[in-house]
Amino acid sequence: MKHISANIRNLFAIFFCLALLGCGSSNWSVPGSSVNSPPVVVITGPLDGSILDEGTVITFTGTAQDADEGALSGAFLVWTSDINGQIGTGTTFDITTLSRGVHVITLTATDASGESGTASITITIRIPWFGAQWGFRQQITISASMAPSDQTDFPAFVKITDQLNPLFDNAQADGDDILFTADDGVSKLDHEVEYYQSTGTEELDAWVRIANLSSTSDTVIYMYYGNSGALNQENVNGVWDAGFAGVWHLKEEQAGTGNLGLYRDSTTNNNHGDDYVSATGQDGQINSGQEFDGVSDYVDFGNDASLDITGGITIEAWVKPALSGFDRARYVIDSVHASSDIDVVSYVDNNVISVDGSPYITLNAGQTGTIGSSDISQGSEIGGTGPFALASRSTIGDEMVPATFAGIEFVYDAGRSVQYLYFCNPFGPGNADITVYNSAGGILWGPEILAQGDCTSTGALNPGDDYYRVLSDIPILGQADNSTTIDGYVMYPIADDLWGIRSNGVYAGVAKDSTTVDMYASDGSSLTGNIYNQGDSFIVNIGSSGSDGVGSAIHLNASQSALGAIQQADSDGGESTTFLPNSELSYVFAVPQPSEYIALALNEGSKCVVYDSAGNILDQETTTQQTYPYPSKILFAGADYVQKFPAGVFVVCDAPAYAYYERIDTGLDTDEVNLWGLRDLGIVSKGGAYALTYSPGGKVNGFVNGIGISADVSLDVWSHLVLTYNGSEQKIYVDGVPIATRNLSGLILDVTTNLEIGRFANWY
Repeated sequence: MKHISANIRNLFAIFFCLALLGCGSSNWSVPGSSVNSPPVVVITGPLDGSILDEGTVITFTGTAQDADEGALSGAFLVWTSDINGQIGTGTTFDITTLSRGVHVITLTATDASGESGTASITITIRIPWFGAQWGFRQQITISASMAPSDQTDFPAFVKITDQLNPLFDNAQADGDDILFTADDGVSKLDHEVEYYQSTGTEELDAWVRIANLSSTSDTVIYMYYGNSGALNQENVNGVWDAGFAGVWHLKEEQAGTGNLGLYRDSTTNNNHGDDYVSATGQDGQINSGQEFDGVSDYVDFGNDASLDITGGITIEAWVKPALSGFDRARYVIDSVHASSDIDVVSYVDNNVISVDGSPYITLNAGQTGTIGSSDISQGSEIGGTGPFALASRSTIGDEMVPATFAGIEFVYDAGRSVQYLYFCNPFGPGNADITVYNSAGGILWGPEILAQGDCTSTGALNPGDDYYRVLSDIPILGQADNSTTIDGYVMYPIADDLWGIRSNGVYAGVAKDSTTVDMYASDGSSLTGNIYNQGDSFIVNIGSSGSDGVGSAIHLNASQSALGAIQQADSDGGESTTFLPNSELSYVFAVPQPSEYIALALNEGSKCVVYDSAGNILDQETTTQQTYPYPSKILFAGADYVQKFPAGVFVVCDAPAYAYYERIDTGLDTDEVNLWGLRDLGIVSKGGAYALTYSPGGKVNGFVNGIGISADVSLDVWSHLVLTYNGSEQKIYVDGVPIATRNLSGLILDVTTNLEIGRFANWY
């Protein structure tokens, strides 16, 4: 009975329950059945919408409550990400490996009966933030297409000019709080702000050192800003590693010249530049720049050991060539030269040599050619698309007269008494009024009106006292012969500082009263305090004399621009060359003709090397270096009428030099010939060691040990120029494209010359 009674009670209970639910309904269960509900799931951490840093520990917590089974745990709870898949189990776990992006995180709880409940939140996994003090950041993507190959520690240029960019409204006014990180958002990158303007025309120009810049996948970096309390975040020296000898933005500006250390070197070498630039307010490709007039403007960066680069080198610059500029042309002034062939040699490849504006011959570096006498006349202009040297084959042969030798006053000792003077007026403007005077001020010739574009000669003049002085009201070019067959030389305008070599005599004239002249020789002798007046001439007797270039080097220093001088009587025929001022001394000379010897006077140098066009050393000479104002002397000696060097060699010295050679013509008396070096605008130049130069008309030249390659550049637009040398090959790139290549080997010459920007390359 007990068992039956129990059943009755159970049935009653069930019936009662059903009655409360509504008796008669078919929705009821048989004894022993129950309802199974899915678990109730709640995610308690992190909060929905959280923004979390990549790589940090993220703790996920959640609960699942089942009506029948109670709290679920362990494997009954599975966490998933719509990006990473399953990421954990249980009521709590930590993870650091969630991928960057917006995740939908779902917690799924499944009870023993297979019923599941879910809950989801959305979180963002971002690049870590550098610091809470910085309120803003921007992602910067560098396209892989911008890198020709993978680069390490590469200074990338970042420029922002979008006037709506929030940077300018939220960074400090001076940009000190701007910083950059790698793609992890926290690894700070060295940077230099070259220019920042947060008002008006807003702009940021910055250099950022990228540890690894890929050429196959885009590189991402981050820029942070918006920290009003931040100090300057730059590390300028860190951007430019030990591989950089110097980096100059040339943005500095100060009125006047002579401002020492004005142009700052961004590297730790501190090769700051002294200012000799007159122009101000010039634009650059990147913010500000400098403009050089091709005459007297330049920046001097000194001669620190870090600039004595003898192995591989890369020189790069942004350059905007002017539509017009200084002239490299040579002119046939002497009528005797007009009846003789002219030998020419190029400093660079693909050099188109022209005669009177018409292309005549194309030469490569070290290659020689001939301009026939039938194709020239007195006054002919010989030009080139690149630098060149040339000389006449006449018995009084000499270099042609450079356009930059034009002057209004010349003075010389007449030497052998009879003088034949030749003048041309190629530039004007208008007519030139020319007069030649003797030492007493009497007129030897003229006044002569010489029309622009015309040339003339004086015929035989006999000053009587070995002196003549030429005055013109506008710049003209001049050349002189002591007779119609010997002793030709180019006339250089009066100067206060002259360099040359004594053969058997140095003869000088003085154009102004009360001129004090000091004389110095390479053997250490000197004669100072000599006072001369207009009309005086004198012979320099210090130093040793001798023929065939063996005489001492001579330096004349005057108290004012009043001197002209020549060497003469070198023993075997026509033997005159003109002395030149320090501004015309050169480091590199191309020799257009076979030579018997080459003689050089150096300003504080001690070594010269002769190369062929492939860069092979043919000869080298060293000497004891004299201290200014004493000159040093080097002679590549030869034997009479025997060729020492072929045509087309290059002479490279470790200091500015004056040079002449004797042309070899077997069995004949031949003339000593002045050598002019390269006369380009030195974009970057360090004497004869290395240089990137610009030739008027749109030609850029790169030199290593005086041997050059060239490329064309557009006028009046900015071009990015690069010269490279790796010990076996030199190249020039224009706007990232390799334009010219030359096989070249050997170490770069170590010279004592200062590195300069913007000056004549000092090679004439």
